[in-house]
This record gives sequence, structure tokens and C-alpha cells, in this order.
Amino acid sequence: MRVAVVGLGAMGVAAARVLAERGHEVVAFERHGVAHSLGSSAHASRIFRFSHPDPDYVLLARRALRLWRELERRDGSRLLTASGLLEIGGPHDQVLAAMADANAHVREVDHAEAWRIAPGVAVPDDRPLRWSATAGTLAARDCLLVQADMASRCGAEIAADEAVAEVSETASGVRIETTRRTVLADTVVITAGPWSNMLLGPVGLGLPLAPQLGQASVYRGAKAERQPCVMEWAGDGDEFAYGLPVPGGYKLGINPGAPFDPANDARRVDHQQVLTLSAQVADRYPGLEPFPIRSERCPWTMTPDGDFVIDRRGSMIIGAGCSGHAFKFSPVLGELLADLVDGKPGHPRFAIDRPAIVAANR
Repeated sequence: MRVAVVGLGAMGVAAARVLAERGHEVVAFERHGVAHSLGSSAHASRIFRFSHPDPDYVLLARRALRLWRELERRDGSRLLTASGLLEIGGPHDQVLAAMADANAHVREVDHAEAWRIAPGVAVPDDRPLRWSATAGTLAARDCLLVQADMASRCGAEIAADEAVAEVSETASGVRIETTRRTVLADTVVITAGPWSNMLLGPVGLGLPLAPQLGQASVYRGAKAERQPCVMEWAGDGDEFAYGLPVPGGYKLGINPGAPFDPANDARRVDHQQVLTLSAQVADRYPGLEPFPIRSERCPWTMTPDGDFVIDRRGSMIIGAGCSGHAFKFSPVLGELLADLVDGKPGHPRFAIDRPAIVAANR
């Protein structure tokens, strides 16, 4: 089957690889090139973790870990470093129960042990703490480049620096209009991140997506690159702040992001947010210098319920709504998208007609 893939971020590049490995004729488009710095899969590192209050996501993470390690064995690259994750607060009992149900390792720690694990973090006295030794960091750019290379070696055409302007259904499949040519295919996988509705809206498949622009800053510090990942939850149960070791320092960010207009791709650094984060660093991260060496902005796309959209309508396969946490799952999401191409049923949790999507579209 001839399959077009539009967008080679984490979901799209994984789908292109799986489809090519299954013997499909794949042409994959990415307007800025693979592993560029403008999309939702931008920048060098991502957190990998099992810890979720929902068993479905813990099971997805377990499958993703096996796939990341398989990709490492096949390519010889180091994609996932198990630096561990210290979690502060959040739906403590739910996370413990969900991980126990999925046979994923996590344990409660006290403040003294937390300081030994993460000596650069001053944890508050009134919050429960969890430690996941098997969590860590993904080398995000390498994850994308390795999979694009694998897809190419299996015969996929990686059409970098070629933008897709329009997709439409035909009597026998789909037509893809790019800035350079017209491509006909049996089906198309649309994984265009915050720009998905620019392609889905004109064909009546617009989704209630809320693009946001997140910001993180990188700080120097003694042994910063050997610190574990940190995630802090807000009092209402939402993920509030995160940190992870990156080449040259330690990256910290605060949620939520600011609204992002995909049609107006401005993304200047919010200096007030830098000051807010730096004040937190001075208070809570005594092992880091309080002024960042750089700041990064990255868009992501929320759905009404925080779940992904991975479903099929006619000849169009949709992978959208990363909700800020899709990268770690992306090898599994690539399989789910390829399964839809192959005519298999989708995961009901990610259906386009689930109640939260239907209600938001009314």
C-alpha cells in the first residue's frame, strides 16, 4: 500500500518507520526537515517515565521502554539514559496503584533519601515523594533521526523541507498537494502537531485542539548533568514543574504553557517567565546557578481530556493532540497508527468520537 505521512515529529517518524518496516511504500513529508527546532518534538532531551495515575498509560510506557531498547540494539545508539525520576506530590496513591497494577517499579521515599538521590533539590516538607529508578531521559533528536534513517533504509522516501498545503480524498485514496508536487496515495497519516487542523479542518475533520507554547531554561550547576529527573505536581493534581539533565546543564520548565497560534509562528522568549523560574531555582535548586544559559520555547497541543487522538476516517489516519507527553510513548503510537493503516481497530481511549471530543466539537 502507498502511504503518505505528513509531519515527522515523534508520532509521524515512528509511524513512517513502522509502516516501511511492514513493507508499505511510504513517502513522508516534513516541511522543516527531521529533528528541527520548531515543532512539538524539538530540542535535545525528553523525560521518559512510567509514573501516571492511569494504568493505561503505565502499560503504554512499559511497551515503549521495550521498543526504545529494541531501537538501541538495532542501531547501536544510546537513546534512553536511566537517570531516575523523583516525583513531588500529585495523586500519590493513584500513581502507586496504577504502577503496581502494571507491575512497574516505584517506591515511596522520605525527605532524607530524596536529598541523597537528588542533592541539588530542596523538596518541601509537606509533600509525598516517589522514586522511579528506571525513568530517565531520551535523546530526542537522536530518537527522531535514528527512526527516519531506519525508515529510509526500508525504502521510505523522507521528503524533508517539503511542506504539505492540502490533503483531500479521491475515489481511490488521497491526494496530497505540496509546495513542489502532487502525490497520490492509498491513505495518509496526518501527524502535524499544532498545525493539524490546517489540514483537517478543510476536509471536515477539525478537532478541538488547544495549541500551547511551553518554555524551559537550562541552568549550570555542579554535577547538574548527573542529577535525576524531577517532576513536581500542583495542589490540584496537575503536572506543575519538571526538570531533567541535559548536555551542558539542567533543564527546568513550568506548566501550563501560553496559548499558541499555529498560523502566527512567533515564539519569543517570555522574560518574565524566565525571572519567575529563576526565582524558583534560587529557592528550590541550590545546586544550580540562578541564571539560565539559554531558554527554549516549544509548542504542544492539548485535547479536552488530555488523551491523544489516534483514529481513522476514510482514507485519513489522524495522530494528534500530544497533550505535552507523547514523546516517550511515540514508538507505541507509531505502531497504533500503522495498525490503523493495516485495517486493525484503534484504541478506544484515543477515538475521535469519544465523549470529550464530541462534546467540545458541539
